[in-house]
Amino acid sequence: MPPARGRRRPRYLETSFLPGRHFCGPDDFNTQLDAWLKVADRRVHRTPGARPVDRWEADRAQMLTLPAVDPPTWWRFATRLRRDHYVRVDTCDYSVDPPRSVTTSPC
Repeated sequence: MPPARGRRRPRYLETSFLPGRHFCGPDDFNTQLDAWLKVADRRVHRTPGARPVDRWEADRAQMLTLPAVDPPTWWRFATRLRRDHYVRVDTCDYSVDPPRSVTTSPC
């Protein structure tokens, strides 16, 4: 099961962004979301005691650069997609975009 903290952002979007809004399509949704995030990311979060806008550069500074060598492409992993759209590999859960992940077996 994915960690509970991964579910907080969607809940916040559902309760603070989505109510009362109407969208004409994906582009309209993204335009409204971008405008809303400019306001929402300025609020001070209780747990870290900082605004997400202020934390972004600090987080980016801590990220490692990607290696110059491409990752191996020979490793494949096949599994069934669970209802919650998460796949477990080793001890990590990864979210999956269902429309992009559906493939049919050649057998």
